Amino acid sequence: MRKITKQNLDEMGRTMLVIPESGLNSIVGAYADDCFWRCVDFLNFGTGLSEAAAAAYAFSYWTYQYGGCSVSAEYMLSTNGGTMLPPQGLAYKSYADLFGINLEGLAYMETSAGYHAIIFVSRREVNITQPNGTIYKAYATTVYDPATGETYETWANVTGIYPA
Repeated sequence: MRKITKQNLDEMGRTMLVIPESGLNSIVGAYADDCFWRCVDFLNFGTGLSEAAAAAYAFSYWTYQYGGCSVSAEYMLSTNGGTMLPPQGLAYKSYADLFGINLEGLAYMETSAGYHAIIFVSRREVNITQPNGTIYKAYATTVYDPATGETYETWANVTGIYPA
């Protein structure tokens, strides 16, 4: 994985489009589920990231995916929102590698509402004894959620930890 350098940022500046104000206004607030983009920002810049910045990340990526067509990217975001499910997140990895974007620790947590992107912190093994005396192993995972700014332990299934 390449490190972010001034040269990488200059290269990104030449290949990534700036979001016109009218385009930004049409996608900011138009979607939820921007947890993936907030994780990307946290891993690279250590910030909590605003919805506007998450929208800018998403818009830049989808514009690149659509061969520089900002209209297609805007349509995609206004139709599907900022969600990046695990298969899309894996596809993003090649883009991240190209531009030296760090994804180490990015993971998905399965919830009743679907997938939620989080930052993997640690995992510990726990022995659980059932009432009949059977002992089985489970894993408690500590995660950081840049969307809420909280660190917590979960028993949820955490998968897709980068690098894969």
